[in-house]
Amino acid sequence: MEQPTIKKIQDFREGDFVRGKFAVRTKETPKEYRNKPGKYFFLGIGDKTGDISLKFWGRADQEPVTALYNSLSVGDVIEIMGNVEMDKFDNTLTISMDEGTHPFRRCTENEYDPKEFLPTSDRDIEDMMEEMHAQIGSVENEHLRGLLDAFFGDESFTSVFKKTPAAMKHHHSYIGGLLEHTLNVVKLCDTAARHYPSLNRDLLITGAVLHDIGKIDAYQAQTSIDMTDSGKFLGHISMSATMFEERLKNIGTFPGILRMKLHHMIL
Repeated sequence: MEQPTIKKIQDFREGDFVRGKFAVRTKETPKEYRNKPGKYFFLGIGDKTGDISLKFWGRADQEPVTALYNSLSVGDVIEIMGNVEMDKFDNTLTISMDEGTHPFRRCTENEYDPKEFLPTSDRDIEDMMEEMHAQIGSVENEHLRGLLDAFFGDESFTSVFKKTPAAMKHHHSYIGGLLEHTLNVVKLCDTAARHYPSLNRDLLITGAVLHDIGKIDAYQAQTSIDMTDSGKFLGHISMSATMFEERLKNIGTFPGILRMKLHHMIL
C-alpha cells in the first residue's frame, strides 16, 4: 500500500498522497448527494505556508459525517490523510478524502505548536516597531505626541499590536500584519506631507498610526485568524474610535478641535 508523504501545503502537487496536521480555517454546512444517500462537506484548512480546500465524502449513513462535522470548530487542528487533486470547477488544488479509507482526527492542544499554522510577516517585527517609534518621535505637537505615547508607551498594548494580523484574508493576514500595514500607511502619509507642505503632518501621521488600532480586539489569531464577537458586531473602525476616546480620558487636557479631527479621520 502506498505510504503518504508529509508535506507543507506550498509543496503540494496534483497526484500527491499526503498526510499532515492542518488548522481548520473555514467550514461549509454538509450537503446531501444528489443521486445517492449520504452527505459530504468542505473545509478550508491551512498551515503557515498556505491554505487549501478539503472535501470529505461520506458514506450512505449520514450520522457519522454529521457528527464529525459538528465536532470541528474553526481554529481546531486536524490530522488527515488524503489525495491532492485538481478541482475541475475552480482549477485549484484540493484534498479529497473518503470516509471509508482515509483517517481523520482532531488533535489535542499538546500535539501541535500553534506557530506552525499562521504565517508571519517577512519583515522583522522588532525592526518595524523601532520604525514606528521613530515616526511617533517625529510628531512635534505635544498633545498628539502625548496621545501616541499613551498607546505605544504601553507595553500591554504594543505586545498585542505587533502580533495582530491586519485582516483574515484580504491584506496583511499574518502575524505582524497590523504593524506592517500601519507602518506602510504612516510612511505613505509622511511622503505625502513632504510633497505637500500645507498639510498638517503631525495630524496626518497621528491619524495614520491610530486608524486601525481596534483590530487588536477585532481579530484573534491562534492557529487560524478569526474575528472576535466584538469584531463581528461592532467592526474594527468603531472599535478604533472607542479605544481612542477611552485613552483620551487618561491623558488630561486635549484640544477639542484635535479630538474631533482625529475621531473623524478614524471613522
